[in-house]
Amino acid sequence: MPDIDVNKCKGHLDTALRRLKRMCDKLGVARRWREIEHHEKRTAKKRRQMAAAVKRQQKKNSMEQIPRKKRR
Repeated sequence: MPDIDVNKCKGHLDTALRRLKRMCDKLGVARRWREIEHHEKRTAKKRRQMAAAVKRQQKKNSMEQIPRKKRR
């Protein structure tokens, strides 16, 4: 678990809290907590990841097909 020394933040609690939140986001603490809280089967996880990959590929293909306007 990340920890922040409030004294190094010049005693400002708001600054220390912001630094703690930023550190937790970088480490993925919230994402990991949600994974632990709600178990997802491997097949469901694979299915979700595959659907996301298909959606990304379709978006990429549609962006390549759109002709762009020429600037004057």
